[in-house]
Amino acid sequence: MDTSSTDRLLDTIVDDMAYAAAIVDDLHDRGYDNNFELVGNTLVCLQSQEQYAPRDFWVDEIYRFDHDGIGLRGYFVYALREPVRDVMGIFIARLVEDLRL
Repeated sequence: MDTSSTDRLLDTIVDDMAYAAAIVDDLHDRGYDNNFELVGNTLVCLQSQEQYAPRDFWVDEIYRFDHDGIGLRGYFVYALREPVRDVMGIFIARLVEDLRL
């Protein structure tokens, strides 16, 4: 790989990571303050440790990343809202392909 190819790759990585960070920052700025993790069949709020059923949430927005160059391929960012308690946050998921033949 020549220097110019390496420079282009590094520029792409920086741009793509900045784009992903800007999306998450924008969601946080708009009130999606919590971060959720899937544990079994339950969404757990990382800040409060409260547990929710995924069906309790509305999906307000979805962002998909398909950037092969930096390993973001197959990632999704979901902006979630639980309307009863008005809890808002983000959930990041990765598409996992079934590799069984």
